[in-house]
Amino acid sequence: MREQGASRLVYPPSMNAYAYVDLGALHELEDAVLAFWQREQRELALVSFTFEFEQAEQAANGTRVLVERVRAFVRKTDQVFVLGESCYFLLPGARLEGARIVQERLWQALLWQVHEQELDTGEGPMVMQSSLRTLPDAPQRSGQLVQLALRELRQASRSFQFYQRQLLHPHEALSSPSGPDDLARLAQRMGVPYLSSLPGNLPVQVRNLVSKQLAQELQCYPLGCEDDVLTVAMADPRNEAALSRLQQETGLTIYPVLTSKHELQSVWL
Repeated sequence: MREQGASRLVYPPSMNAYAYVDLGALHELEDAVLAFWQREQRELALVSFTFEFEQAEQAANGTRVLVERVRAFVRKTDQVFVLGESCYFLLPGARLEGARIVQERLWQALLWQVHEQELDTGEGPMVMQSSLRTLPDAPQRSGQLVQLALRELRQASRSFQFYQRQLLHPHEALSSPSGPDDLARLAQRMGVPYLSSLPGNLPVQVRNLVSKQLAQELQCYPLGCEDDVLTVAMADPRNEAALSRLQQETGLTIYPVLTSKHELQSVWL
């Protein structure tokens, strides 16, 4: 009989029912995925992320920290597992297209969090890889299908090489004018998305989340809100004071992206 004591349910601080399960072996992951799939009785999408750290002893703790920071970007009913330097998001009822949307959301959030982890501890991962697979709503839900899906997940469909040691100082090089290519490179080094242009016509409920006066003061522009996460274009996504103010004023988790000051000025005219 397999040991059942190696897994432990972890509740990250300030996330209430947002939890993940810390596993100790691959067979525990296989058993957990199969049990969840059988219990849900519907199709299941799996999204994985694997990190490579410079030192092996950083891997387990560094992965947990990243998972804790992005756990709230998926539903409370989704299952999240951590195994070594990998994490797995199980999305019940999600088809391939829905899984891709969640993967993209987590990918962008993790790019930002890796940047923050590097600034906080200097121990962010060197590489991040991701993949996704789906398990069908089939009459027979077998362990063999789960093993095959997990094996295929190891074949990363996306990979990103971080260059943390080359990252700019948090407030360096943002005061001087930059062209689109410079800003795109800066965004990559910061670990955030870059938008060269902003939509002028947003739903009223989105624009009302941040007043024009506050947006001009903080040099930002709300783009959309989903699952209590507000995406905001900013001239300086690393401005901790502005991020804190936005979170305080809106009561939402802030997900920043980079854009130019000129673009921000044009949308608020």
